[in-house]
Amino acid sequence: MDLLPHQFHRAMGTVSVDQSHIARVRAAQKREKAKATKRSPKWPAARRKHLKAQPACGACGSRQGLQVHHVVPFHVDPKRELDPTNLVTLCEAVGGLECHEFFGHGADFKCHVPDVREIAAALMADRTKLEVLRHRAKTTRKT
Repeated sequence: MDLLPHQFHRAMGTVSVDQSHIARVRAAQKREKAKATKRSPKWPAARRKHLKAQPACGACGSRQGLQVHHVVPFHVDPKRELDPTNLVTLCEAVGGLECHEFFGHGADFKCHVPDVREIAAALMADRTKLEVLRHRAKTTRKT
């Protein structure tokens, strides 16, 4: 059976769980908790519903450390905060590929990647293209 991208890269040693990796993941998780106070009171229910429908990372298939990412950030277009067509599941887990940071934000949480769905699908289709797709996300990110 083929390995999912996160399993493949863990087996290949592409993912290194060093102190900087752990610090990035913990900082991302802390940012997500801080944002909760700024969201709609309906957000927790919308998030649960989305994760029930899409219970794995859209980029690597991981089921750990899942985040519901807004393709168009809610601070850019608040009307789309609860729009299910604006949501994609991405992971942010210690030992994972940090898909939320790298594919959702192009390695910069102040940015967003408009074609995150296409990049995620490309990684699921060819798990060997991790670095190429991370680079694509960085070069297509918007502030």
